[in-house]
Amino acid sequence: MLVRVLKPFRDKHTKRIYGKGIVIDITKERFDEICGKLGKGFVEPFPEETSEVEAAPPKRKRPQKAGEINARQGKSILENNLG
Repeated sequence: MLVRVLKPFRDKHTKRIYGKGIVIDITKERFDEICGKLGKGFVEPFPEETSEVEAAPPKRKRPQKAGEINARQGKSILENNLG
């Protein structure tokens, strides 16, 4: 299950420090253990729907400069323009 960290804490099993705001994947049993030992204010369930996660914007292609190789045709832009 995915949970969001509300307060920083160190995981006693992995020895990792989890900072506020990150989302981690743990088991339901581990979630219950964290809530039982540390209290309810440290982690909260995070919806596993992908609708909240924004997709990365598509990468823009940079314009080619004169002399660069056109990968599809194996010719430089100057050669394409000349003939």
